[in-house]
Amino acid sequence: GNEERQRSGRSSPLPQLLDEGSGGASAAAKEEADEEAVDEGSGGGEEDDADSSKDEPHSGGSSRGSGAGHDAGDSDQRGKHEAATSHAALDETSAGGDDSGHDEGEERSGASGDKGKIGEGEGKEEDDSESIITGDPCSGEVNADYETDAALYEMEGIMSYSLCQEKCKADSRCGAWTWGKADIKVWGLSNVCFLKKLGLNQAPKRHTNDKVVSGLPCRGGEASGGEVEEGGSSSEKQKKTKENVPPPSEEMVARFDLSGVAPAVMQESSPGGEKCSTLFCFALMLPNTYEQGLLAWQYQFQANIFACDEFAVYSNKSLQVTPGLVTHVVPVDLTAHFGGEFGTALNTDIFLDVWRQVISDGRFAYYCWTVKADPDTVFFAPRLKQVVREYPEDDVHGLYLNNCKMGMHGPLEVFSRRGVEKWYKGSRDCFLYFYKLCSGPCLWGEDMFVDQCLGRHLNVTRKNVYNLLTEDHCNPPDGWRSCEDTDSVAFHPFKKMHDYQTCLHNADPVLFPKDVVFAETTTTTTAAAAAAAVAAA
Repeated sequence: GNEERQRSGRSSPLPQLLDEGSGGASAAAKEEADEEAVDEGSGGGEEDDADSSKDEPHSGGSSRGSGAGHDAGDSDQRGKHEAATSHAALDETSAGGDDSGHDEGEERSGASGDKGKIGEGEGKEEDDSESIITGDPCSGEVNADYETDAALYEMEGIMSYSLCQEKCKADSRCGAWTWGKADIKVWGLSNVCFLKKLGLNQAPKRHTNDKVVSGLPCRGGEASGGEVEEGGSSSEKQKKTKENVPPPSEEMVARFDLSGVAPAVMQESSPGGEKCSTLFCFALMLPNTYEQGLLAWQYQFQANIFACDEFAVYSNKSLQVTPGLVTHVVPVDLTAHFGGEFGTALNTDIFLDVWRQVISDGRFAYYCWTVKADPDTVFFAPRLKQVVREYPEDDVHGLYLNNCKMGMHGPLEVFSRRGVEKWYKGSRDCFLYFYKLCSGPCLWGEDMFVDQCLGRHLNVTRKNVYNLLTEDHCNPPDGWRSCEDTDSVAFHPFKKMHDYQTCLHNADPVLFPKDVVFAETTTTTTAAAAAAAVAAA
């Protein structure tokens, strides 16, 4: 299903960044512009990149649903899929900005040439684009994908197709919907609701796909297509829908508020000079899984986060990962992969608690950069140090690095010290801001929420550094899993020990020689000797 995400451009339900060369707009003006963009489902314009040519403007995407596998082999599907949705909302609307803006140019995905069916390779699909709807679209047609000319957006953590239909009904712009079946267990497709535009008196094209269910909103008394309802335009209906959305609970708002645990040391000046490259790195570990074994091995060989100046492993219980390495405790249920406590998507709730503990511990404040890395990320801290020296701290706005043209991806997230400060001080405001624009909780993963919050609402400087991460969800080059690209700071995912070791060795055979990396480490003594050999090399 590698073409799944490529063909599935999602039109963002959220507005684009304001022109950063305009000197800034008032908060009220920005919010009004944002709401108008949400109501009209507008896309973005051109952007300027000081280091590259202009990319194509976001064109509104397609209404094609999609799916993606979670492990290696599912390739760039998630990244491609996110390219035309809320991550794309970070793309600039300015065609003449300068390098002082808070973002750099990004390539768009999901151009207007894409159409709205789920891509080949994800589920059994026949080329029957001209066939008519044979099931009952008002109750949901199983094994069918409805293609339209444009997408609205998608929501993760939608646990049934009936709920997906209700989401479509609630948005007056929605003319068709597609829902990824829960039992297929495909990351990026399972429990994802794709909302699609449908022109006046237009009928969707039907495609057979055994991984989805599709249908129409069937609001009753509505003209076909759902673009205009009796009693007002779609934008007027949308505004009324927003006005009827109940405010978030105090508990929900508090969950997104990280400011109360901030360390006092953050009031001090930056801990390094202009080219400071000190790193505080952390990872979240699911106990008693392959992640624990990987981290134990990495610690012994000073790989991944363990090559940083300081590191920490977080988990929901205190345990010894390996001699000398004990987890920091985050009281959170790490099994809530879909839905979340408040209906938020995937890992957002989990990582909010992790970030809360990281900020509370305060160790990040002693270093110029903070890095979140996944256990299955083959990450080279020395390479990152070389990169961050080129990006001095922005003392006013803070700074973070975007690792993918489709938007920041979670396997390796890099923030300046001031960027972290902006994040925890503004997390609550971001939640309230996007809650209003999404007419409820935005069903995003942690990486998308942080990216949108920092780059879109808090105006933190966002630098595109695409050699930070080479991974299956970000359109990698052929043969990328050999890990022989010496410019890449990290590779992801490598969940099996042998695969991780192979990637590590191929990427830097001098630092990680084959006879040492693949040495047996069944005892502490042998492991320590092997680690010492790596350090000596």
